[in-house]
Amino acid sequence: MDPRAADLLGRPIIGQLGFFGLDGYPRVIPVWFEYRGGEVLIASQPATYKGRALSRDGRAALSVSTVDRPYLIASAVADATVERLAESERIQFVSAIALRYLKHRQALVREAVQRLMQQDVEEVRRDPSAMNGLGVAEIADHYGDIVRDLDQPPIIMGHSFGGLITELLLDRGLGACGVALSPAPVKGVLRLPPAQLRSAFPVLGNPTNRKRTVELTPKQFHYGFTNTMNDEQAQAAYERYEVPGPGRVIFQAAFANFAPRAPSKVDFHKDDRPPLLIIGNGEDHTVPASVSKEAAKRFGRSKAVVDYKEFPGRPHFTAGAPGWEEVADYALEWATRHTGAPAEREEPVTA
Repeated sequence: MDPRAADLLGRPIIGQLGFFGLDGYPRVIPVWFEYRGGEVLIASQPATYKGRALSRDGRAALSVSTVDRPYLIASAVADATVERLAESERIQFVSAIALRYLKHRQALVREAVQRLMQQDVEEVRRDPSAMNGLGVAEIADHYGDIVRDLDQPPIIMGHSFGGLITELLLDRGLGACGVALSPAPVKGVLRLPPAQLRSAFPVLGNPTNRKRTVELTPKQFHYGFTNTMNDEQAQAAYERYEVPGPGRVIFQAAFANFAPRAPSKVDFHKDDRPPLLIIGNGEDHTVPASVSKEAAKRFGRSKAVVDYKEFPGRPHFTAGAPGWEEVADYALEWATRHTGAPAEREEPVTA
């Protein structure tokens, strides 16, 4: 390969991957990649669309280009091979690619990882009192300060109440774009299916939980988060991931439509909001897909980019349940495609 092309492929530039889709038509998608030893390496999964397509027809091309003068372009054409890595190798590979593109934020990434390691699941379970009375506004303000301190607007992704926080940050004009996975409802979302009410009852059923931090039982966690998983899988997920959460945020979300100054209030008509993707999950009990879909419809009243994607058969624990890779790939591909996208679109969202 021409050394100049190899040099360009070695830079942390988002590549454009071309391949033949399952319908036989060409596809081009943005990807993070690593160029190593004459090979272009891309993190994916065999079950994803591009993984299945490349397994069927390995003909592929990758193009990268600079956006500043002098304009440089490099392309590579080859037969792709889809390989399944062991878990440890996969984590190491994905981490290496992430650091390649987030090198200027390594200190921030390492600091965040260290904080998480210092306060692990067991520690939070032993003493969750630090979260007593924590509310939506305080959490949103905290993450808003982090985003403002970054050199450039980041892609913001959040799940459940993290999805609600993502929507609040975008409403404040923060971030390049955002992905909200099964987001807790903002003020103005009215739908309340029975499954959602049952999932929230362990907290809402006791008014004193408003100022407390509440931990779910394995049975409650199984119903609200891992209902599509068998008992063994659900118990393993509970032991590994379940931590107590502040009850106040549940009460704030539940009664937002009766509170004029609810902290979850947003402007559904905000035309300059960064692009937003809302993901719903078909078997979600905690935030049923119909609630996520209504949120997308209401956000779609503006001229801002708002998309909705639903994954059938998936629970609220969509980021950890089997098949999570398809959800992650879709979210990442959408986000990279919309980073820097215009704030307006021609047609209203349909959901």
